[in-house]
Amino acid sequence: MTFYRHLMSGPNPGGDIWNASVHSNSAQALAAVHGQFVTAITTFWGAATEAIFPSGERVTSLSTTQLDPVTGKNVARAESVVSFVGTGAGNAVPPRVCIVISLVTTLPTRSGRGRLYLPAPTLAQMDANGALLPAAQTTLATNFAAFVTSMHTIAPIVVYHGITNIGGANPQPSGTEVTTVKVGSILGTQRRRTNKQINSYVSHAT
Repeated sequence: MTFYRHLMSGPNPGGDIWNASVHSNSAQALAAVHGQFVTAITTFWGAATEAIFPSGERVTSLSTTQLDPVTGKNVARAESVVSFVGTGAGNAVPPRVCIVISLVTTLPTRSGRGRLYLPAPTLAQMDANGALLPAAQTTLATNFAAFVTSMHTIAPIVVYHGITNIGGANPQPSGTEVTTVKVGSILGTQRRRTNKQINSYVSHAT
């Protein structure tokens, strides 16, 4: 079995580039796994999902990277150009704010949980206290669960543990299959450096 890393990315309305990734495990070749990823993600980014995000939010690239079964390093990559565009009304939430999708496995420890970060929704998807509306939570949870189910046909989505010593004396990459996805009402923050977004300053002499 081979582990794969799947990445989707695109520009925020302000020009910053966002990305989100998941891992899978499969006996299939890179081309087949990437093809299934494109198919599953295309279904996820349907009309209901796109309506949660502002019109300037886009997904422009999907890629799948094959990982070395011993070292976990990248050995091959496939990429597709796509165009999924937000259709939601209302202004965008600041770009570093994000929707968090939690990935849950049967392992009852922290290593049995993962997460990925989707872009910020429109303000129309938030309540007066700054929480994501239940309808948006349900849409995202339902559609991402369908993505996981679709991938399961040839490449089950897993929480990737990297190089561990599970199951033998020789450390090697491992992963645990995702069984549940959750979308919280509280938005998260990606603590990363902005990319290609011009910072505008206001100064005042002291």
